[in-house]
Amino acid sequence: MKRIILSIFFVFSVLLSLAQGDYVQFVSPFVGTDFTGHTYPGALVPFGGVQVSPDTKLDGWQGCSGYHFEDSIIYGFSHTHLSGTGCSDYGDVLLMPFTNKISLNNKEYASNFSHANEHAEAGYYSVLLDKYQVKVELTASQRVGVHRYTYPESAEKKGVLVDLTHRDIVLHSALKYDSRKKVLYGARDSKAWNPEQKLDFSILFSQPIEKIEFYKDNVLVDSVEGISGANCKVIIYFAPNVSDVVLKVAISALGTDIEDAHKNQAEIADFDFDIIRKNAQDCWNRELGKIQVESEDVELKKVFYSALYHCFTSPYLFTDIEGFYRGMDGKIHKAVDHEVYTVFSLWDTYRALHPLLSIIDRKRTGDFIYTFMKHYEQGKMLPVWELAAYETWCMIGYHSVPVLLDAYVKGITNHHSAIVLEAMVNSAKLNKLGRPEFAQFGFIPADKEHESVSKTLEYAYDDWCIAKFAQYTDNQDVYNEFIKRSQYYKNIIDADGFCHQKINGAFVLPFSPTEINNNFTEANSWQYSTYVPHDFNGYVNHIGGTLIAEQLLDSLFFTSARLSGREQVDVTGLIGQYAHGNEPSHHAAYLYNYVGKPWKTQSLVRQIMHDFYTSKPDGLCGNEDCGQMSAWYVFSALGFYPVCPGDNKYIIGSPIFDKVTLNLENGQQIVIVANNQSADNKYIKSCKLNGKKYDLSYITFNDIKDGALLEFEMSAEPNTKWGAKATDCPTNSVSPTQTQVPIFSTSQRTFKDNLTVELSLYHPNKKSDNKLIFPNTTDQIFYTLDSSIPNKKSQIYNKPIFIDKNCTLKAVAWNATTGYSNVVEANYVMYQKDKSIQLISKYSSQYTGGGDDALIDCFRGTVNFRLGGWQGFNSDFEAIVDLESVKKISEVSVGFLQSIRSWIWLPTQMEVEISTDQVHWKNFGMVANTNPNDDYTELTKDFWVKGSEEARYIRVKAKNFGTIPAWHLGAGGQAWIFVDEIIVK
Repeated sequence: MKRIILSIFFVFSVLLSLAQGDYVQFVSPFVGTDFTGHTYPGALVPFGGVQVSPDTKLDGWQGCSGYHFEDSIIYGFSHTHLSGTGCSDYGDVLLMPFTNKISLNNKEYASNFSHANEHAEAGYYSVLLDKYQVKVELTASQRVGVHRYTYPESAEKKGVLVDLTHRDIVLHSALKYDSRKKVLYGARDSKAWNPEQKLDFSILFSQPIEKIEFYKDNVLVDSVEGISGANCKVIIYFAPNVSDVVLKVAISALGTDIEDAHKNQAEIADFDFDIIRKNAQDCWNRELGKIQVESEDVELKKVFYSALYHCFTSPYLFTDIEGFYRGMDGKIHKAVDHEVYTVFSLWDTYRALHPLLSIIDRKRTGDFIYTFMKHYEQGKMLPVWELAAYETWCMIGYHSVPVLLDAYVKGITNHHSAIVLEAMVNSAKLNKLGRPEFAQFGFIPADKEHESVSKTLEYAYDDWCIAKFAQYTDNQDVYNEFIKRSQYYKNIIDADGFCHQKINGAFVLPFSPTEINNNFTEANSWQYSTYVPHDFNGYVNHIGGTLIAEQLLDSLFFTSARLSGREQVDVTGLIGQYAHGNEPSHHAAYLYNYVGKPWKTQSLVRQIMHDFYTSKPDGLCGNEDCGQMSAWYVFSALGFYPVCPGDNKYIIGSPIFDKVTLNLENGQQIVIVANNQSADNKYIKSCKLNGKKYDLSYITFNDIKDGALLEFEMSAEPNTKWGAKATDCPTNSVSPTQTQVPIFSTSQRTFKDNLTVELSLYHPNKKSDNKLIFPNTTDQIFYTLDSSIPNKKSQIYNKPIFIDKNCTLKAVAWNATTGYSNVVEANYVMYQKDKSIQLISKYSSQYTGGGDDALIDCFRGTVNFRLGGWQGFNSDFEAIVDLESVKKISEVSVGFLQSIRSWIWLPTQMEVEISTDQVHWKNFGMVANTNPNDDYTELTKDFWVKGSEEARYIRVKAKNFGTIPAWHLGAGGQAWIFVDEIIVK
């Protein structure tokens, strides 16, 4: 009977909590803390500036957030954390409670813990520290992290250590205790991803401090007021009879005065931890309640609300309580009528997170736009990947632009449109990261900029966003320029529809679309080739029509999942070559709607949601990336997704809830009903919008912005007619079309005797002797060999071009309707045929340097190895150079590269042997490396030996650095040797 009563009480409690809007019960902050999700389980409020959480990892890729579920040791609890990033920073101001004895060494003061004694909810975290038997509880407000420590009664000493040396390199720090106000002030400037991050803090204590000890360089300082330096720590002792203590830790990024953060303490009036926790969770319930889902499947609710929770963790509030913040110019500014935010992982979040927030969190989206424009005002550029008032330049594109456009077309504006457009254009034309080459050639040559294919594709989309913004704001000149640039993606599409790197105007061969290499950003050609969200219909037409496009999509999802090329930890969650664990694939499952096969989208998005999202710690198949991974799920669970942010269309997939209600800020509701939906009933049988039959496989923002009722009838069998007609399909196309650049037949840059080069124009899936042919007779190619710009007065191409000397070949395509293409060029260098080379070691297919003769072709690789000028060896290096005849030898030099961040080290030594007959060898010299092995500077260095001998054969041996040491992120892996060029004098 007692069990029955308890069960009834439990059910009643659950129903009551649901009636009051208790969504926190469905959130697990542990989701993503295992595998490669890189999340943290600690406490914060929505978009809060403080994220107080346990730290279980001091370094390494798995420790980017400071926490990994596989760990069993806690070093302490710090106040700033990144959610789901692939780079490490934050972890500021570590506190560690203790009993009895405490060491200053983090390996010694760290404590074991058990997940059985660990608990996390939205806005709350707790754990028992085994070493000290202290129960730690954490909660937060917007700018204050709150700790409650419950000490064992038997402990003779009770206290807390504050360690400012935790994680990042400390540039400067300081601690000051005001005994009159009972406040501990602190400041910390540190270097990591952000090379000069400033943070101030103040700590208030609910219990009197019995004793305080300051340590500088781990030596006790005779001071009760404070210290400063690079290695500062403080130990605070409470009275032995204290059972629990609450600490309020306020933080600030101003960095101008050690007391800057203290004013933020005003957010919390007292030390009532339980009330603070309730306030935090009330904030979460209000935020999570913006989307109400109905389902009998509790697991689905947990997955959904955990995902929605992660959507509300980034960006972070950056203004102090009085509105002051540190700007991109390093100065202190005051925000007016807005808040300023930080941590903009825009390569990720422009795809789904920001489009989601522009529907359900429009006011905060306005603050993001305000922040972007302040970045431009203070730093003369829009953010790319901004972190604590510093532009990291991580990832690619200028993806503030689509966020600005998407907000604008949804009516979220707070800046003069001319200034916004100016900021967009300025970002597109910055003289870096291949942007000038993109504008000049109509694509980015792979030998001019690494990740050239990905950058070409993403710049094209961003430029479409600029063009559309210019069109909406009546700037025809900017529109004309950027609508043309938005079609440059066509210049890197090969005859099979793959986006493919080019060097010297030619597609680089051999080529495999499965290969992950430096021409793509954390991906391969399969994962990037469909990334034309703004002109997907143009892409479809370009590669040969909807049937070809459908076959390409089928191949993407149903080909082998075997990858080639370099190991890339981000490429996870594979279905065929589709990789859901990283952002370049996120749009692809929805592309079947564009070719009239929406039922295939419905099946795939259900598979992705089912296979790659759970409520467990390993419930994400890749980095969370500041909310993007979760935002994909939230949109897809609703039943639609923004393939092209900025065009106001949402592509319909397969809703997984019986009913969803989106509560909009204007008081209206978007209601989505999926009748008869289940795990099996994943296909759309029919649809209604506001009570009327609806056959389009997409909806628009205008359809839903003032509230809407979207009703689906679901079925276990696909309805191949729904959304299948051309008029039912979404369209994204750009006009007028542009003339594509000519294609050169070889990417070879050097030659010995002569070289024949053929020119052609693109035509899909038509080949003649493996060379592309002309699509029609009205197109013409004109070229020059003297570096001048070709035009219709130049030589017309009608036969292969014979080259027998150094020259620059420039070519342009002409079409009577679309005019000139961009000018494409190739540089050819003739080198003396006086030697040959036999490679004993085998170079990587990713790092060929241009082929077998790369080490003797007189073409030197640059310090940026990603441009392809080096041969890479994952072992010791050995090669024999044949001088063709016996000659007097005075010097042999070999160029090597060091880039240890990329696992490339100079060899430990190089040995040179010589021979006249390749049978009898003698030593010519040896040189050892003298460069520091821990030098992260990218550099090239020639190793050389001198002598005076006769020889025909030169054997070069270089010793690989070997196993990567423990202090490096790649610890335990195998180092690389990169070689170019071997010179014999």
